Amino acid sequence: MLGRIRFGMAYDVQRDRLIVCGGISEVGLTLNDTWEYDGTAWRPGPTAPPRDDQCMFYDRASSRVVMYGGEDDRLVVQGDTWALTGGAWVRLLPSTSPPARAGAVCAYDSVRQCAVIALGRGRTDTWEWDGSDWHLRSLGVPARSRHGMAYDGVGLISFGGRGGNLTFGDTWRFANGVWQQLATQGGPGPRADYAMAFDAGRGVVVMFGSNDPDTWEWDSRTWNRRVLPGPSARPGVSMAYWPTHRHVVLVSGSGSSLETWEYDGSTWRRRTPPVSPADRAYAGLAYEPKRDTMLLHGGYRPGFGRLVDTWEWNGQAWTQLSPAHAPAAASDTKMVTDVARERVVLWSEGGAWALSGQAWEWDGQDWVERTRYLAPPPRSDAAMAYDPVSERVYLHGGSYVSLFLGDTWTYGPITPARFTRHYVGCRSSVGAADLSAARPWLGEPFDFRLTGIPAGSPAVLHLGLSATTLYGIIPLPLDLTALGATGCSLYTDIALSLPMASSATGAQLSLPLCLCPSLLGSVIYCQALAADPRANPAGLVTSNAGVAVLGGK
Repeated sequence: MLGRIRFGMAYDVQRDRLIVCGGISEVGLTLNDTWEYDGTAWRPGPTAPPRDDQCMFYDRASSRVVMYGGEDDRLVVQGDTWALTGGAWVRLLPSTSPPARAGAVCAYDSVRQCAVIALGRGRTDTWEWDGSDWHLRSLGVPARSRHGMAYDGVGLISFGGRGGNLTFGDTWRFANGVWQQLATQGGPGPRADYAMAFDAGRGVVVMFGSNDPDTWEWDSRTWNRRVLPGPSARPGVSMAYWPTHRHVVLVSGSGSSLETWEYDGSTWRRRTPPVSPADRAYAGLAYEPKRDTMLLHGGYRPGFGRLVDTWEWNGQAWTQLSPAHAPAAASDTKMVTDVARERVVLWSEGGAWALSGQAWEWDGQDWVERTRYLAPPPRSDAAMAYDPVSERVYLHGGSYVSLFLGDTWTYGPITPARFTRHYVGCRSSVGAADLSAARPWLGEPFDFRLTGIPAGSPAVLHLGLSATTLYGIIPLPLDLTALGATGCSLYTDIALSLPMASSATGAQLSLPLCLCPSLLGSVIYCQALAADPRANPAGLVTSNAGVAVLGGK
């Protein structure tokens, strides 16, 4: 058997042998041979249609190997179905067939007794084979680029974009892992090269850009057109929401310097700082939570090429930053804020021959490159957004050379840090003892705050490894009423007790967490206790309980 790549392979259960078919030879020829392996030797099989990058599977319903699609020796992508029957490849003629594709993935679902085929170059749909016919199960979003995506309070919303010679005007929502096309009336016309941002204060998605000077808003159900004076129509604008200032910031190129605009839902306001970044399009723009500024990076400047500079906008002035590291120059840069991790995530194309794109994060001081074993293939003009429900970043579509993509990728920590509250604190003389905490990220301070206690009251934080037994013996929760702490309970084991710093507003504690991989995913149970002589005979109150999962950024 000749050496080859991009061949089809499946195990023939009935005949107990491995089947290999087609592929591309070492000299670049598309092959039409079949080989069978019985555990001892490879033996030639029947001639097949010339094919590579096809999909093959064993169909238990008909007890035969089935082959679908692929690319033939004329470099034409096919959508035909073949079966290895009686020692020969026989073309099947199902009443319905998936659109032609190559590079799809397929597998047999033995529980539901059907084969599943999905994706492929430029495809996003999913089909099932029942032994005699194909059935469409999921369309997915048609492959596209130069579209936008933003969270809309329900899921991730996307509109329009470009695919091949088409410019789309459809609206899609991604929620619970599924893309669904939404039926809308009177919305924007087909467009690409625009920007979207979710105005969390008003609960609407704002869209602006492309060749339409109007502002559009999506309220999670309908599109609404806002005819307002503002920026002129232009492609390649960048836009992001500034939550502490409660407005959207838009930047776009206009001549020699960058225009800066703010939109509060009723008025576009142009800002004219004394210094502005150079004119550019397709730059990355996102809210920087640690510095409470807007962060700008990269983009493309006509006549100058790709830019690699980083700037911040504080509402009054632009300041160029000088980080020690920076992402490689790219003509298209996407940036979003990962709210849970308080970092800005950047994605840009990896280059024409790169194996993957590049992902970087801004940690408040510098750009940090993030290496992943599994990363999206390189692409430009993709859409990216942050989903606050799943607390992950999503990347969709884009284009690579002349190929339009329709795949969806998700990005985030393998083990996210979490702090969840349980039960309620007992009554103090000034309210109810309440313990809150930041997310426990390894390598960063784990900050606790206790409120609802008298000013200056001594307090202690208990940390434990169990919420079911105290010292491995006494069941939890433990009612402390018998000890004089009426209505108070102990909810956590006590492995470590740490004094908290008292103040006029309660008590605080900052616990440094080491950057130790062995602690990743560890669970710590937390509860605070404070002195309060006026609260009960015991003179103490207990807070609610907290459960911390140590995570890594």
